[in-house]
Amino acid sequence: GAGATLDYIGVLSEQPVSTYWDNASLPSAAARLFTENPYAQNVATLPWMVPVAYMLGIGTIVLTAIRVRQGPEVGLWALVAASLLASPIAWHNYLVLLGPGILLLLARGRAATAFLLLALQSIPAQWPLIWNDRGTVAASLAMTLYLYILMAHWLAFLAATRESSKQPEAGIEVRA
Repeated sequence: GAGATLDYIGVLSEQPVSTYWDNASLPSAAARLFTENPYAQNVATLPWMVPVAYMLGIGTIVLTAIRVRQGPEVGLWALVAASLLASPIAWHNYLVLLGPGILLLLARGRAATAFLLLALQSIPAQWPLIWNDRGTVAASLAMTLYLYILMAHWLAFLAATRESSKQPEAGIEVRA
C-alpha cells in the first residue's frame, strides 16, 4: 500500500546505490558513471544524476504501462524489463526473468530479435573483468554493458507491443 511505498522510498534515500559493475539498473549506472566509486572512472561528477535516473526509471515504467494496453502479452515482458531498469538493483543474471518474453517473440515470428536477445544474454559475467582495472571512461562505459542489454530487451518488447496491436485478433466468426 501507500505506507509501504513511502517506507521503501525512505530506504532508497538512506542507502547509496550500488555502483558495482554487475548491477544493470539505471540508478546504478548513473551512480557508476556520475559519482566517485571504487569500480569505475566516472564520466563526470554529477551526483544529482542518480535521482534523475530514478525518475527516468519511473517514467520508463509509466510509458511502458501506457503502451502495454496495445499488446498485453508482450507488454508484460516490457513491464518486467522496465521494472528491472528502474529498480536499485538488477544483477546481470536477472535477465533470465525475460526468457519467457523471448519465447513469445519467437512464437510471434520475430526470430531475429529473439536470437539477438538470447545472444546478448549469453555474454558471460566475466565481460567487465576485461575492463575492470583500466581506469578510463571508455572502460566504465564498457562495464555498463548489462544496462545496454537490458535496454535492448525493453525496446524489443516495447516494439513488439506495437506490432501485436496491428494484428487482427484471432477468433471464431459466427454467422447466423
